[in-house]
Amino acid sequence: MPCDKDFMLMLKSNGLAEGDQELREKLLKSFLSSLLELKSIPSKIIFSGTGIFLTTEGSPMIDLISKFESMGTLILSCSTCLEHYGRKDKIL
Repeated sequence: MPCDKDFMLMLKSNGLAEGDQELREKLLKSFLSSLLELKSIPSKIIFSGTGIFLTTEGSPMIDLISKFESMGTLILSCSTCLEHYGRKDKIL
């Protein structure tokens, strides 16, 4: 499945929509899973704000994010956010 160079995704939170964290994570996991079924996937996914928790130790979505990476998507985490939350040494 090819990466679409014009398709970039920015995730600024560790969940999607409103509600409790469990629902927000469920919705985001469903959204990312659906993206993997498209004819093309994002060339980049940028994580900022609390979104960086998805790319660090303890992430409930690391398997999904790894699938994107293995298909050629560049995974980027905001270094300022990683530093702010003390997660620089926990990036996966």
